[in-house]
Amino acid sequence: MIRGISARRTRSFATLSCNIYWELLKRDSSRPVVSPNLLAKSSDGRGKAVQYLPALQCAAGNWDWKLWCEALDISLAELSFAHEFDTDDAALHACVAGLGMVLAPPILTAREIRSGALVALPGYEPVEIGAYRYQRRSEARVVRQFCSWLDAKTQRLNQDCRATADGARSLGGLCGAAKSGVPQHDRHGFASRKADNLLW
Repeated sequence: MIRGISARRTRSFATLSCNIYWELLKRDSSRPVVSPNLLAKSSDGRGKAVQYLPALQCAAGNWDWKLWCEALDISLAELSFAHEFDTDDAALHACVAGLGMVLAPPILTAREIRSGALVALPGYEPVEIGAYRYQRRSEARVVRQFCSWLDAKTQRLNQDCRATADGARSLGGLCGAAKSGVPQHDRHGFASRKADNLLW
């Protein structure tokens, strides 16, 4: 653990302290992803509609799905939630296993998308529902080095995500352009958003 740095995943309705600067690490533009097997199980042609696939909940109060649905003018009541998880990591594993679709940003699913374990649900664009930010609270050398490494790692992941999105578009438009304009505010610690996939 490195002292002198705090990290957050931010979202609407609980503002970060205005007198403290939080460095933007990555905008959270989330989209539904699903296992190809679950998507293929649709026998009546309805399986590609978000309303006809089981959804997985991994945020308290389903705030992420609510924001995504509001942005696309979809009623949250139309979604059927099959399972509830405490972390995105657990929900992503369940999604890969075919238990339902999960709402996640491309930066957390790039590896699964590249391997073919997950696909973006066709016809639905990512929606910006928040951001990942960090705050450096120390000028110690190890903290500066860690922040530099974090920035470099995020840049590489951004490039990977863009490459994945470009490849998906060439295969049928599975990734859309992210929508913006949603204010970024506080939710909880950033490390719970599948930190192993995001950073290490």
